Amino acid sequence: MDEQKRLEAIQELERQIAELPIGYISKKNINGKTRYYHQWTENGKKRSKYLRDGEMEPLQEQIEQRKSLQAELKKLQAGMPKQRQPKLDFETSVIIGRGLARLFRRCPALFPGTADGDFGRCLRRGSGADSPGSCG
Repeated sequence: MDEQKRLEAIQELERQIAELPIGYISKKNINGKTRYYHQWTENGKKRSKYLRDGEMEPLQEQIEQRKSLQAELKKLQAGMPKQRQPKLDFETSVIIGRGLARLFRRCPALFPGTADGDFGRCLRRGSGADSPGSCG
């Protein structure tokens, strides 16, 4: 199978998997009666839904189908060449202290909302409720 067909097959499997329910079916014994629940994790929380008579079998088939498709997807993805992630190296320059004060005096337009003299006051305040971000 060439790479393009393999990619299309992967996308189709992903689409099919997305349409099927996640999770598993748990069996609980409550007051001597067997109860079945569909359980899954959503946003880091375990969710559970009681299954009425006749709901368990179709759901179990869908969950098994999902697991089968996921195994097939894993095999297809294993045959794909590894894609390199782009490097996210970057450089940044930070100006602090007196250098920042000089920049403020030379280019006050870079600091909208501050009047002459306000910048030094902001630097002296430091942190807390009166942090430099609250100047202006």
